[in-house]
Amino acid sequence: MQLKLAHDSNGNKILKVSFAMTEKRGFSIQTLGNMPETHRNGFADFNRHTAENELNAFVKVYGTTHQKTCLGW
Repeated sequence: MQLKLAHDSNGNKILKVSFAMTEKRGFSIQTLGNMPETHRNGFADFNRHTAENELNAFVKVYGTTHQKTCLGW
């Protein structure tokens, strides 16, 4: 699993989740409101551990079937 901070077409900060070497389709989630620590830390201080924790917590509660399958739930 690869994580990357980026901006969407509207300029909102997102966390892009991709899966290299697999046939799983990736997804992205807006960080503002959904992942406050990841959003606050920004690009320079990107902390993968914090992002993974917030990603798992978000997907556990609000994730789609596809997102849960990708993360092994």
